[in-house]
Amino acid sequence: MAMHLSSTLTDEGDWRGRLCPIDNAASVIGSRPTLLIVREAFYGTTRFDDFVAHTRLTTAVVSTRLKLLVENSVLEPRPYREPRKRTRNEYVLTEHGNALLPLVLALMQWGSDHVLHGGPVRANDAVTGKRLAVGPRDLDGSPITADRVAIAPNPAWQGQAN
Repeated sequence: MAMHLSSTLTDEGDWRGRLCPIDNAASVIGSRPTLLIVREAFYGTTRFDDFVAHTRLTTAVVSTRLKLLVENSVLEPRPYREPRKRTRNEYVLTEHGNALLPLVLALMQWGSDHVLHGGPVRANDAVTGKRLAVGPRDLDGSPITADRVAIAPNPAWQGQAN
């Protein structure tokens, strides 16, 4: 099953290279360390030392990734100060960051279903307790497979995608 590409999108177009939305998104959040930090932000982690502890990444990696996420408006630094200590930043998800929830849940679902014999955790609805199903759906809620997806130029795009 393959997606359908609009006939107006040429194989040589920048939309498949430097303008590709998947490539651009991956450049911001596509690394394992960055995804682990985003995961932790959704779990409620806000402080630098906690990101290091929960992700088991080095302080240098966490520092670099937090900077990248702040620069790309995924996380927002907010100053806080504990008594008799210097001011530090905590990091909270922005609107752009919260928009990553479907991606985070889809990765969790895929990992739970296809890696390590089910994985140790899965996402459930906090109200009903039912397991969440993440995936592409049409506006009526019906699941969509790749062969029903049409990739077409974005009419709102101001640049030249071809």
